[in-house]
Amino acid sequence: MAKATLFMPALPITDDAGVEQTLLAASRLPAGTPRLNRVRDRAMVVYASALGLNKRFVLLLCVMLPLFVVIGIASVPLMRMGVPSYVTTWGLMLVAMVISILFMRWQMGKLRPRAPEIAAFFLEDAVCPCCGYNLSGAVAAHRDESGPNVVCSECGAAWARAKILRTSQEETHDRREARTLGVIVRDGGAAYASMEITDADGASRTMLRTVDLYARARAASGPRQERLKRAIAGLRWRGAWLRLLVCAVVLPLVLVSLVMVFRRPVESLRWTDAGQMLVMVLWTIGIVAIFRSDLGRNGPKRAQALLACDLCPSCAADLPPREGAEASDRVVCAECGGAWQRPKPTT
Repeated sequence: MAKATLFMPALPITDDAGVEQTLLAASRLPAGTPRLNRVRDRAMVVYASALGLNKRFVLLLCVMLPLFVVIGIASVPLMRMGVPSYVTTWGLMLVAMVISILFMRWQMGKLRPRAPEIAAFFLEDAVCPCCGYNLSGAVAAHRDESGPNVVCSECGAAWARAKILRTSQEETHDRREARTLGVIVRDGGAAYASMEITDADGASRTMLRTVDLYARARAASGPRQERLKRAIAGLRWRGAWLRLLVCAVVLPLVLVSLVMVFRRPVESLRWTDAGQMLVMVLWTIGIVAIFRSDLGRNGPKRAQALLACDLCPSCAADLPPREGAEASDRVVCAECGGAWQRPKPTT
């Protein structure tokens, strides 16, 4: 079950038997197979709407950055008055942490009404929204006389059989991704760019992230691998200026803090300086997450780049080759069901 944290309150949800449950935490979203990756990305679209680079996030930056400058200027007369430097340093960090916690909880509180929407993404691909367990086995054993709900054998949550659409693909816990630092950075970067897109039928879907395209290319071979590499080459530097611009806002804060620590003699360093270095490491991880995200390379142009390589923008599955010399044609992905309008062929 998901537990509430200091930054992220738990999202309550009611299953189809009327029992109060808790939605699976964002930090535990399953991944590692095409189906689980699709569930994760669709859920991250909803989370990104609260944590992404929207107006409120920009407002937070507009408040935090001047606050750093003001406290830095105010620390000079305080030090002349005999106030230790670590008091002002940790005072700054405490104020920044309190503001960040209040901001995150305020944003996450708005996700409570959208918890059923996130649960629906899980159920479409036969994944339990409360524990991430594979429901395919429970669906296969379900009988109409036992009622309309399928019961998860892991957590006991009951879900309507009619909501579970795709059960043909199986996966095991052995194939799921381990929560390594690289995975955490990658998933953290998803908060900076919404990969939501509307297909040709008007349905809301998510595009496959670039890091997952790399994984598909490594596992593929032959013509499919060539198409994947061609798609990656077309997306590699798209929107890089925007990612660099956002990183350039945070990087000076990291560099200034590092200079303040390293210019001091080693014998005068305290445990508080170690805490400051830890904060700098976390900020650096945040910069890496932003740069590795798909900020600036999402939207219809990204979808057209994948379609031009006969790849589904949502799952990178192979699309049937273009027939004839039509200027454009509609194609439906056999893997995820997305409907797409191909771009006009180039001559």
